[in-house]
Amino acid sequence: MMLKYTGEELDAINNLDDLFEDMQALMDHFLGQSDSDLHNAYRYVVDRKIIPDEDFETLNLSLSNLSIFIEVYRHFERLIPSHCMSKEVDKISRAANLYFNLEFGEASYCSNYKYENGNTTSSIFSLDDMAFLSGRSIGSIRNSVSKKEIKTTTYENVVHINSRGNKIIEDNKDEKGAKGAKAVESIEETKTVFVEREEALRWLKSKHCFESPKENTSENSEQQESDRRKLILEHGEFSVEEELPAFLLLKEKGELKTYKSFFGHINESAKIVLCGITPGKSQACLSLNTYRKALEEGLDEKEAKKRAKESASFAGTMRTNLVRMLDHVSLNSHLDIESCAALFEERKDLVHYTSALQNPVFYKGGNYNGTPGMLKDSSLIWQIEEYLIPEVSKLDKNAIFIPLGPKPAEVLHYLVSQKCLKEHQILDGFPHPSGANAERIKYFCEEKPKDQLSIKTNAMAIDQARQGILNKLDILVSG
Repeated sequence: MMLKYTGEELDAINNLDDLFEDMQALMDHFLGQSDSDLHNAYRYVVDRKIIPDEDFETLNLSLSNLSIFIEVYRHFERLIPSHCMSKEVDKISRAANLYFNLEFGEASYCSNYKYENGNTTSSIFSLDDMAFLSGRSIGSIRNSVSKKEIKTTTYENVVHINSRGNKIIEDNKDEKGAKGAKAVESIEETKTVFVEREEALRWLKSKHCFESPKENTSENSEQQESDRRKLILEHGEFSVEEELPAFLLLKEKGELKTYKSFFGHINESAKIVLCGITPGKSQACLSLNTYRKALEEGLDEKEAKKRAKESASFAGTMRTNLVRMLDHVSLNSHLDIESCAALFEERKDLVHYTSALQNPVFYKGGNYNGTPGMLKDSSLIWQIEEYLIPEVSKLDKNAIFIPLGPKPAEVLHYLVSQKCLKEHQILDGFPHPSGANAERIKYFCEEKPKDQLSIKTNAMAIDQARQGILNKLDILVSG
């Protein structure tokens, strides 16, 4: 089956919708009824947890379908190169190949390398592969090799058969100077350093960069929770002056680290949902200490988690600044309470506290502030898919979501595109309530005149955001 338009006919096409429809028909032809398999294969690549019916033969088929899907996209991208879809598609393709090779070794459906005698292998990984899988730079991987953290083996005359390992050779230019056709030639990896599969698995698991779905059963998960609970009780006081212990580390990718904490309790009847970026170090420690003390007092797991979340959500200066801004736009009047400070005390029943990334994330050792983007990094998207979307689905369909700053607002609008939220539920425009935003918050609350602002504060943008919030609140209340 071919697209009905040839390359020569593309210039004559004005409506690209026709092309996309033809492309969809082509994918349907190849994939048949395997949409769910394709979805599971994609989830396998993204969060490393879902396996169709725990059947690895089905997973093999799903990943084969994924490879067909990718080839269709590449075919389409070759016809219309300006759409440049191949970069992200190649990332998924490469991740699928490497994860599957790690999972099954020589039993996997694809191979990246072959020996001089033509035999293929899926049990070795280049240093570039290791960098891709761990999210680290190639320099960092070489540094780990030099420190003997990663054991390598030298292979002779191994050929990289994957298209990403090809080099492009341009033909000589014609008389008019135009470039000729491009030819592809495989690169021979003569005496190249590789990491064997078992060593790759050991190192990646030690850095929390790889988890086999086979190992991630509910029974194992319950045991892990039990072990973690015991270690928390034994640890004693958690301090912001110290790094969080390794037994709380959930994921590590490059400079990003995600730690387990207790912000998962859901107030399903809440009218207001306050959404930050992710808990900071002080919030994480407060949550952990409250959880530990609640267990020591004999409270059950559910109540301990509830108390931990309520004590630490938007604690300290953030809470004070947030109350000032919410009261300034008269949200307290709309909720029929004296002040929004009550949302953290006697009227907790009205509010649900959450974050775009529920478990605390740290970047280069400091609190994560939204960079790199939450929707661009797989180790961050994982939290949105795993925690935030299921959480939002349990909340009242008329709840008002208040993102604290532009970063969580971007994530909530992404949930609108995923049909998890409706646009009118999002009341965005508030400056982030951290102490670093003191001047913006003062101007938002009309406590500082415009002519006294520094050049770092955009008064017009804040004026527009404030008025937009007031208008939307009026509509929400009257509606």
